[in-house]
Amino acid sequence: MNKMKLLMLSSLLLVAPLTSCKVNDYYVNNRGSNDVESVSFDMTYVKLEIGESIQLEPVIVYKDDKEVPICTEWRTSNSKVATVSDNGFVSAVGSGRCHITFLAGRTGTAYCEIEVPKIDDGGTDPIPGESTIS
Repeated sequence: MNKMKLLMLSSLLLVAPLTSCKVNDYYVNNRGSNDVESVSFDMTYVKLEIGESIQLEPVIVYKDDKEVPICTEWRTSNSKVATVSDNGFVSAVGSGRCHITFLAGRTGTAYCEIEVPKIDDGGTDPIPGESTIS
């Protein structure tokens, strides 16, 4: 019986941080409300060089034009290509493509594709049809 109580308590501790967040010094349950009508970025694609950064600014439209406290979260689909801070500051760290996702409340989501090209190593491209092996 004690093992069952311990298991239930540990399950609650694991779930609690995922279902609430702190907004303006108080906790909001279940990621906030359904009061977000839409979320968007002014750009949906950005090309950055390794070492470059950009600040993404989400535009949140609330239902009934009533702003309410909501939980927000930033995610990257590949942290080897680009990282994102809790404030939407994106830094290119490696070549490739990824998506930056912004979540607002329970219903708002916006995406921005990030492309980071490979660094030119200064070599020359082979002439088509010629072998590069000597």
